[in-house]
Amino acid sequence: METGLASTRIHRFAAALTATSFAVSLLTTSTVALGAVPADTLYRGGPILTMNDAQPRAEALAVKDGRILAVGTESEIQPYIGAQTQVRELNGQTLIPGFVDAHGHVAAVGLQALAANLLPPPDGDGNSIEALQSVLRQYASEYEARINRVNAIIGFGYDDSQLKEQRHPTRQELDAVRDDIPVYIVHQSGHLAVANTKALEVAGITDQTEEMPGGVIRREGGTQVPNGVLEETPHFVALQRLTCSIGPATPSNSPTKAVASLPPSTTSLAS
Repeated sequence: METGLASTRIHRFAAALTATSFAVSLLTTSTVALGAVPADTLYRGGPILTMNDAQPRAEALAVKDGRILAVGTESEIQPYIGAQTQVRELNGQTLIPGFVDAHGHVAAVGLQALAANLLPPPDGDGNSIEALQSVLRQYASEYEARINRVNAIIGFGYDDSQLKEQRHPTRQELDAVRDDIPVYIVHQSGHLAVANTKALEVAGITDQTEEMPGGVIRREGGTQVPNGVLEETPHFVALQRLTCSIGPATPSNSPTKAVASLPPSTTSLAS
């Protein structure tokens, strides 16, 4: 009889404890739901890569005022859905953090892809000035239609330190390739270039052009005449003017129009 009574008490205690635990659980869940700040946007329905080693993947993500409120399972993030929350279904697509590229070369990648390859061996044949001229002539012949369309020859990747002559080419040596259209070759570093006489003309760089802050216009010995080598600022100004004027020579893309299309700060640097 004693034993039966004790057993009954234990079962009642266990049942009461279970009921209490369940009630606490509900109360806790309800408190999270009530206390959660409603998100502006909630993403779910696809893999979310957090780049956090402690929690590399998640099922849902809540955002408020442009900042991440919470990341976790869908059930964990559910309380952040409010009346005004925009729920975006990923439909299986992956969500990753955005990338802020403070120093990119996207445009340069496109330029290099379309330019004559002047890299030194083993990536190219640019081991001398004569070799550079040969590559540029071959490029102009192979892509004649393209050259006629853009009215310029652009090369990329030469390195004066790996040329037999151990110097930069001159405008006259690029004139020997073509003197009727701009010929412009960009150094492997991307921070300087050499322009032929026509390219200097299109860029508006003459013996009257003053030095630009943050760069150098190299001159022919004892004169103010540019020898074709443009370092830093004048290189970027010239390249922008050339790209603005690319295309068959018409009044609509004349050097004057190219200069006029530049931002005021850039135009003043090159004036």
